[in-house]
Amino acid sequence: MDSLNDEQAYALVLSTPDGKPLSGAYCPYDTYSAYHLVNASVNHEDNLLNRSNILATYLAINKAMELGLNFDFEGSNIPGVANYYRLMGGEPTLMYRIQIPNSMLGKAFFAAMHLK
Repeated sequence: MDSLNDEQAYALVLSTPDGKPLSGAYCPYDTYSAYHLVNASVNHEDNLLNRSNILATYLAINKAMELGLNFDFEGSNIPGVANYYRLMGGEPTLMYRIQIPNSMLGKAFFAAMHLK
């Protein structure tokens, strides 16, 4: 496992003994939480190695704990992904999002909100 650190993010990369990448995670963080922004893996013929993304997530959680941070799974509206996060200990939290439509009415509303 290679670990890349800077002051605002960490990345974990899992690879085979011969150096072929299996999976990884990228987690930027702030004062309170590490955010599970990206988790990726490559397909592998070995069933165990094909599930290395689970280990990458586990190690990302451990890294957040070492830093004294909460671990934010960054949620998902995709049921399978949401269930995976819950299996890893994630708890659903209601979050609101404001999205401005790409229409003339939406742009006019957004512009009107910024008039003084």
